[in-house]
Amino acid sequence: MQKHTLAALTILLIAALSASCAEDDSAQVDAGTDTDTDADADTDADAGTDTDTGFDPDDLPVLTFDAYHTYDEVIGYLEEVAEVAPELVTYEVIGESVEGRALGCLVINATGADDPPAVFINGAHHGDEWPPVEAAIGFVDHALHHLDDPDLAAGLGYFAVYVLPIVNPDGFVAGERENANGVDINRDYAGPTIPVEEAFGQPETQAMKALIDEKGFVAAAALHTSPSSVSVLWPWGYAGDPTADDVAFTSIGAAVAEAMAIDTYLQSNEDYPTEGEFLDYAYDATGALAFTFEVYSPKNPVPSALPDIVGAVADGTTELLQQARAFDEGGAKLAAAAPQRGPGYVIQLGPDGGKLE
Repeated sequence: MQKHTLAALTILLIAALSASCAEDDSAQVDAGTDTDTDADADTDADAGTDTDTGFDPDDLPVLTFDAYHTYDEVIGYLEEVAEVAPELVTYEVIGESVEGRALGCLVINATGADDPPAVFINGAHHGDEWPPVEAAIGFVDHALHHLDDPDLAAGLGYFAVYVLPIVNPDGFVAGERENANGVDINRDYAGPTIPVEEAFGQPETQAMKALIDEKGFVAAAALHTSPSSVSVLWPWGYAGDPTADDVAFTSIGAAVAEAMAIDTYLQSNEDYPTEGEFLDYAYDATGALAFTFEVYSPKNPVPSALPDIVGAVADGTTELLQQARAFDEGGAKLAAAAPQRGPGYVIQLGPDGGKLE
């Protein structure tokens, strides 16, 4: 990952947090997880004390990634984090699923502003793709334990970060790709070829539309897994024509892929053509730099693979925040020095070392 010297920004961020946050000695409440250590090897290094950030990182619910978390455990984790660090974190329910399950979203705002620019991270559009959920909550845990990391400070001092680990709760609980109505909700968005009146037929995508339209995210990443490839993708999915921001997408995609140790980054349509995807709507409707991170192949590896996945997504998201800030501020070079590896597929190895086509 490209590193930046941001010690001054880190000091300003921590100072701002110190001035605005009161000491919170909230006792840890069991969120229903059976976890006890962080998957990221660097998590032992605390972000600071309660006098730095308004909370003590030791009071955060502790995560391990030796098993997949259930829906109830994920929601419990989000709620507890918001209780432990209320000055920095809020828990919001942006809508409900077909079967009435909450679409629970955690908002990390370390900027000191009431309405800062924002970035959106989401997982489990497809309910049978479980590692993205682990990666989403893993990023929350990583961020709150590393607020004094210069690379994270560059992004968290500028953006509010919205993290929605499970877009499709009913499908996630059932282990099904589709929602409870049997709809692939990552094909239910409007786009250049799909008018709004013909899209958003599901409560999950209606809630997503409302959030996207309200916040106008600068950047977004939808986390997925794939049966065949690991990659970083960007619009368009519906057509092979480049977007007006193709240079930015290509350079940011390359930088994020490098941070995640992924060799494949390309326009989504070159992966395979789709219509009605999240990334096309987010970009078309609001100009968000919207990406898909295909974080692992095959879809649901054995749990022993999760720590590496969580760590890679934390690195990639940190890089995305830095790159999105440079884009939003304007004038800064995005990733001009990023290696210009041509788009295309790279052979991936399965857990047994076999090739995946």
